[in-house]
Amino acid sequence: MSIKNLKTFLMEDDPVFQNIVENELRKKGVSDILVFDNANKFMDAIKQGPDFVVLDFSLQDLNGLDVLKYVKKHRRRAYVVMFSTLKDPQVIEQCLKNGAKDFLDKGDESSFDKMDQHLKNASKRKSMFRMVIGVLIIAIIAVILLLTMNP
Repeated sequence: MSIKNLKTFLMEDDPVFQNIVENELRKKGVSDILVFDNANKFMDAIKQGPDFVVLDFSLQDLNGLDVLKYVKKHRRRAYVVMFSTLKDPQVIEQCLKNGAKDFLDKGDESSFDKMDQHLKNASKRKSMFRMVIGVLIIAIIAVILLLTMNP
């Protein structure tokens, strides 16, 4: 599984940051990116099953923590990274407790290096999940075959 195959959602309502983050994701090899500037549209699309989510905390129409909770409720396996200028330790802690893998600072150039590592982690996680599902399917088929062979 490569980063290229990660279904990625970007929720960023600032057009400047939206463009910067989307371009950085594409430079890193991500090709399947859906970009949203409205939290309600983003949440409606969650059923499409993103593997990787970049979520701004400070949104115009909703609170980023509420959106994060919604994502984790409806797409538990989604790998979510918060991306914001906010530096409130309590908010960061709440996001991490509610399933975000990291809370990256938009103003810190090293955040994109960290994002790269998160993309790799999400890709490995997706590969492992698929492998486990494959093994389970094979095990179920083997059990069914054994049960049907022995009357």
